[in-house]
Amino acid sequence: YSGSETGGTMVTIMGSFPSAQCYCMFGNSAPQSCNSIVDDVVTCVTSAHNAKTVLLRVSPDKSVWTNVGTFKFLERPTLHEVYPSKGTCDGTSMMTISGSGFLSNGVYKCSFEEDTSRVTGASFVSDKILHCPTPVFSLGIHTISVFGVYSSARALFTCFEKPQVIRIIPSFVNLDGGTLVRVVGRNLDSEITCKFGKNVFPASLITSTEVGCLSPRLTESMGKVNVEIGIRAEGDVTADFTESGQEFLYEKAAT
Repeated sequence: YSGSETGGTMVTIMGSFPSAQCYCMFGNSAPQSCNSIVDDVVTCVTSAHNAKTVLLRVSPDKSVWTNVGTFKFLERPTLHEVYPSKGTCDGTSMMTISGSGFLSNGVYKCSFEEDTSRVTGASFVSDKILHCPTPVFSLGIHTISVFGVYSSARALFTCFEKPQVIRIIPSFVNLDGGTLVRVVGRNLDSEITCKFGKNVFPASLITSTEVGCLSPRLTESMGKVNVEIGIRAEGDVTADFTESGQEFLYEKAAT
């Protein structure tokens, strides 16, 4: 068994546990109640401990102890960077937590302003990457906390309202593309992008309520595509696009 010195590692122990009560003890730390007892399996969550290897024991009453094995407390996971640096804070946008020392069995949770009433669970990707949905939170700039992960500097995240598409001007172009398409909407940003069907292209912010995109070439004789907009923050691989359903028509140019 092994886990971070910061605690929060879930340890699963197989065996026979006739008692309805169970206690775990890591080294010389104070005994703690087991997290759960189901059939022949108990789980314990580690508390903070200096990085070292200790004896792991279990007991039904804190008087008679059974040796389970050893547990190695590893140096703490450390947060280096969070990206993107902004997005919608509705519980659906995804943050990437970049760092070191993350454990596959670690219990990590994300919050803004250390608000423990609104946290989201982080999923393990690798020892250097966690994914975490943004907690539901108010608009503005907030400090990110990742419970179970050490950070020597503040990581900030800006919560903004999701862009909206109101109308598209013009609503149709010829197949050759290259036409400036103006998308009128709300909550626009200089890092806006346009999507014609499945194809994503850069956009230019014209005003606070309007962006411009050049229509791409379409190989088919005629067709409709949905035009959506999204904000791609620095470090973000994909933008979070609108789902307005605004249709854009391609027509064959008259000859």
